[in-house]
Amino acid sequence: TGTASATRKAAAEQIGELSEGGSDGQVQGLLTRVRAMLRSKTWESRVAAAQAIEAIVRRLPPWDPEAEETAVKKEDAEEKGVLSLSGFDIDGVLERGRVLVSSAGTEYDEVTMDPKERLALQKQQLRDTLGLDPHLAKKTAASGGDSKAAGNVKGDIFNVQDMVQDEDLIASAPKEEPGAQKRKAAEATDNIQDELEGLNARERNQLRRKQRKMAKQPPPPAPAAGGGRSTVTDQPQDSGKVVVEFTGETEAAVLDPNEWPLATLCEDLCHDIFDAVWEVRHGAAMGLREVMKHHASAGGRWAKTPRAQQDGDNGAWLEECAVRMLCVLSLDRFGDFVSDQVVAPVRETCAQVLGVVVRHLPESSLGRLVHVLGRMQASKEWEVKHGGALGLKYLLLVRREAVLAAGLLSDCLPVLQMALEGEDDDVRGVAAEALTPLAQTLVQDPAWRATAGSALLSLSWATLLTLDDLTASTSAVMDLVAAMYTHM
Repeated sequence: TGTASATRKAAAEQIGELSEGGSDGQVQGLLTRVRAMLRSKTWESRVAAAQAIEAIVRRLPPWDPEAEETAVKKEDAEEKGVLSLSGFDIDGVLERGRVLVSSAGTEYDEVTMDPKERLALQKQQLRDTLGLDPHLAKKTAASGGDSKAAGNVKGDIFNVQDMVQDEDLIASAPKEEPGAQKRKAAEATDNIQDELEGLNARERNQLRRKQRKMAKQPPPPAPAAGGGRSTVTDQPQDSGKVVVEFTGETEAAVLDPNEWPLATLCEDLCHDIFDAVWEVRHGAAMGLREVMKHHASAGGRWAKTPRAQQDGDNGAWLEECAVRMLCVLSLDRFGDFVSDQVVAPVRETCAQVLGVVVRHLPESSLGRLVHVLGRMQASKEWEVKHGGALGLKYLLLVRREAVLAAGLLSDCLPVLQMALEGEDDDVRGVAAEALTPLAQTLVQDPAWRATAGSALLSLSWATLLTLDDLTASTSAVMDLVAAMYTHM
């Protein structure tokens, strides 16, 4: 809630300092409280929360779990239950996926209604859903020509009040006896003992964590009638620090010693990137970006498993993250036209996460990734093209040498040239930014200069002739032309 970015940055760094020396449970509790701020409606609060997460995870030591040299059970992605680039169908996602816009629109439902009006509306909606509305029955019978049937309908076909009471339509928080959650967790643990037979250590830990998460289901946070609160303490004017204290009880996080400590946080964030509210998606993507920058190589690993299996689990986990980012890039439609150039915070941040993930992917996965991003340029929706161009932009920034070594530049260039000569200005600008790091190779390499460099330079000049000073992509295209002439 600081009024200046420097104040919020200082508070984030102090939160990171507080995490030093703490136990794993205390660090998890701190991350949980900070993660809640990633869902804030305020841009500055989400940025500060991401900075706090970065300050915490930066101080965590690299997780290098103990390996257990046993026989490695080979499993493909389908058997592991994870998403992979090899089986990813981007066309199916675009055809059947739910489009992600600014929100689900539920914030506008029943906003101005008092409780009586809301209850009457719910009753009417129930009648309509069950087909018990007499007016609807009359209209249906009259449209079918059965005037006798229409005349027989005098009131409700059934009395809804006899079947559904008012209390059934009024939302209320369920009341539980003291200790009910602990009993449910214990019962869930007892019920899965038989299911643990025949599973390896990693699968048993995954099943236990899933059951605990389903059984606990913590209630929504109560209003400020108790619990805890954050306060800013008094400090000397020349200290240059802001100290935020949290007063109240905090529940210790339940950790599995064999699992990556940040697994639960990343799992929740990967779920939030598909939220209907764009602020939640944006905050989740920023949180993932900060975690990936420091601990991407540890994701998905389990202790007491063979080293080869740990490496395979990490590769599968990274591929699943990449697939999730590709899904958001193809389905997100939120854009803010605050200036001449569109601001797409969700797509931009997810492309940055993809760039961090790509840094750790093997070269064998880069070809499939380039193929998916190229297929996105064939879409009719400009937002999909924009997401694909952003993905290629960060891919080429991070793994340019690997792309050249694998011979994938011949697959990237036609896609980016198509975007450069397209009609959408924002896609054109991103394509020009993606091509700028390749200017030296396209100009100085004789083979590429003869096949693609000269044609790209001519296309860039032709594009500039159709633009003016107010066009959003003018600056990016001029930077591309300048970079190519610089290396000639």
